[in-house]
Amino acid sequence: MQTTPGLRERKKEATREALIRAAYTLFQDRGFDAVTIDELADTALISRSTFFRYFPTKEAIVFPRQAQRLEVFKAALAQNRPDLEGVRQACLDTATGFMAAREEFLAQGRVIGTSTTLIAFEASLDVQWEDALAAHLGQALPERQAAYLAGATMGLVRAVLRSWRDQGCREDLGELGHQAFELLLPQSAA
Repeated sequence: MQTTPGLRERKKEATREALIRAAYTLFQDRGFDAVTIDELADTALISRSTFFRYFPTKEAIVFPRQAQRLEVFKAALAQNRPDLEGVRQACLDTATGFMAAREEFLAQGRVIGTSTTLIAFEASLDVQWEDALAAHLGQALPERQAAYLAGATMGLVRAVLRSWRDQGCREDLGELGHQAFELLLPQSAA
């Protein structure tokens, strides 16, 4: 009897989610650096090779929805003008999804704080977001100006997200973002 594609995909997703839950439990209990991939696999009742079918590295499991969130952000950018106001709107639209996942962001923040490796890995992921911003802004600005504005915007976004996480993700992320962008928008209009 063959498994239907829908069932197969649901089983894969269930395994992936079980692996993520196991990882977060172990990381929060012992710290990221103290947990091995073999322990992650054993806890999730999978093999080491199966782990690598889901995540290319141990670091990647701490950011399990990175690729999807980045794609949502790129789609939001594409719906807006290639200027700072358009970027602001895309960021605020993306904040809604982040708010819906606040418990995940809290847990992620606790795990990231246990490891300089993860802090560096998170910074490398931020480059992907910054590149998306630069590409979007580059539709209307020279490459260097787009890169500068993308870097400034990412600095602002990082500061807002850090503040939001540090305060337990209780505040309205969209409102924090709105307030932060007010600091950039007047200068861009001058």
